[in-house]
Amino acid sequence: MCLMDAVSPLQAYERAVQRGFQPDQAQLQAARQLQACYEALADARGRAQGVYLWGPVGRGKTWLMDRFFESLSVPARRQHFHHFMRWVHKRMFELMGTPQP
Repeated sequence: MCLMDAVSPLQAYERAVQRGFQPDQAQLQAARQLQACYEALADARGRAQGVYLWGPVGRGKTWLMDRFFESLSVPARRQHFHHFMRWVHKRMFELMGTPQP
């Protein structure tokens, strides 16, 4: 996707609904939270807080996160929570015994 084609997370959700995506109140709420994070990241003075999405399989969490990631203009790495936690535990084990890691 070209940077000029990038849209915000909330815009992506709204466009999907306009194209026939089934509206969902929980997804809209998540899109709004991702939008707030997106705006804070875009504002150099802003302090971005993270967003943690959880819920049953098939609710659209991955789709929303993919739209959020695509919208970013700052360096970022897209990683699933379980992969991230596996990396954290691996690094903790590797650093065991290291003073002030």
